[in-house]
Amino acid sequence: TFLPQFLFIDHMVKHIIKTVLPPIHLMSPTEALRLFQQLYILNTCIQYGSGLAEHIRNKYSEEFRYYIQIATVEAMLPAHYAVTQPAMRLLLQVLSCILQ
Repeated sequence: TFLPQFLFIDHMVKHIIKTVLPPIHLMSPTEALRLFQQLYILNTCIQYGSGLAEHIRNKYSEEFRYYIQIATVEAMLPAHYAVTQPAMRLLLQVLSCILQ
């Protein structure tokens, strides 16, 4: 069965993937902040929710392995945004945890 938090995570992961897929475009400040927030929530769920972490690994490891490319996301996040470096750190943490 799908618990409400699984549905929430599914919706959020799909939004993250849609946001960072090519074609490369510069994110607006709002998009960059939303990406940071979603990565923060996802990272927290992976770190502290073993059931959620397992769900994310089982369902989305291929998407994170093949569709989410660090260089592409870096190109989309303008360097002068305050959330760019924290978002990239979170993305690396999330990728590391999902693809372990």
